Amino acid sequence: AIASGAVEVVDLTAPLSAQTPILKLPEPLGQTWRFGLQEISRYNEAGPAWYWNDITTGEHTGTHLDAPIHWISGKDGADVSQLPARRLIAPAAVLDFSAEATANPDFLLEIKHVEAWQKQHGPLPAGGWLLYRTGWSARAQDEDRFLNAGHTPGISVECAKWLADTAPVLGVGVETVGTDA
Repeated sequence: AIASGAVEVVDLTAPLSAQTPILKLPEPLGQTWRFGLQEISRYNEAGPAWYWNDITTGEHTGTHLDAPIHWISGKDGADVSQLPARRLIAPAAVLDFSAEATANPDFLLEIKHVEAWQKQHGPLPAGGWLLYRTGWSARAQDEDRFLNAGHTPGISVECAKWLADTAPVLGVGVETVGTDA
C-alpha cells in the first residue's frame, strides 16, 4: 500500500544539527549532550572511497521516541529496540491547536478539546496515534524561542491520564521538547 501510494506516509522528523534545541533540566540533574557530527573520512586518505562520520548526541535530542522504559513507571518495560514496528506504523489523528498555541504559549490540550475534535472529525483511531500540532516546530532553529523559558504548549495532566487510560490510541506525538508544558 505504501509503494502504490494507497497509504500516505508523512515524515515528521526534523534534521539534527548542533543548533537543535535540547531539553535542559534543573541542576543538579544530569544534562544531555548536544548533537555533534565529526567527519571520519570524505573520499580522502582516511577513507578514499567513502564518506562517514561519528555522531554524538543524547537520546532525547530532536525527533525521537520515548519507549516505555523511559519513565520509572515503565522501568521494567520495553526499550526502543524491543518495540515491534507494528506499534510504530499506524493511522494518526492530527489535532491542530497551532492558533491557540500561537496566542498562548502555555496552552494546554484538555479532554474537552479532544472530545470537541472527535465530534467534528470522528473518533481517534483505535491502535493509532494522536499527533498534537502546536506549530512549535517553526521555532526549532532558535533554541531560546523553542524552549521559551519553560513556557511551551503541552497536555494537561488530566488529559494525559485520560489519553493513557481511556483513549484508543497507542501513543501521542508532540512538536515541543516534551508532552508536558
